Amino acid sequence: PVTKDTAVVENGKFEFKGQVYQPERSYLYFVPGNSNFARSIQTAPGTAVYLEKGNILVEAGDNLYDGVKVSGTKLNNELQAYNRIVAPFNSRYKELNMEGRAAQQKGDSVALDRVSKGFMQLRDERLKAEEKYFEDNLNSEVALEWLTKTYNIKQEKAKAQAMFNRMSE
Repeated sequence: PVTKDTAVVENGKFEFKGQVYQPERSYLYFVPGNSNFARSIQTAPGTAVYLEKGNILVEAGDNLYDGVKVSGTKLNNELQAYNRIVAPFNSRYKELNMEGRAAQQKGDSVALDRVSKGFMQLRDERLKAEEKYFEDNLNSEVALEWLTKTYNIKQEKAKAQAMFNRMSE
């Protein structure tokens, strides 16, 4: 089941209050007041937020879809550290995607091959950066979540288990 809630932004501020019994990953969507919420969340990216005890600060610039920062609690601070690591890779993925579309429209197979190799190299570089984040954050639930999303437990059980075993209780 999905629980939805809304808050009105007034003078650039909004507030949610509530209780959670354990940390829970949720998503925050900025949707203009007259928009269809269901349609908006299909096209607009959500911002991951860990609901947990404490005051969570959400900061956004003029573009509510990029550069949203969430801090104030342990897990949200850890998530921001992870996001800072992957942000340059995400930007480069977008650039390569645009290059690939342009090459495809032109029928430029040489450029498509270059873009494809660029994606593979970027994927490998990102994985190395994420693995370093994992190694540097063995006490983090964010690192654990990354591990469970990155490795297919059935197909890569030995690697995933070895990484998991290095984590703290």
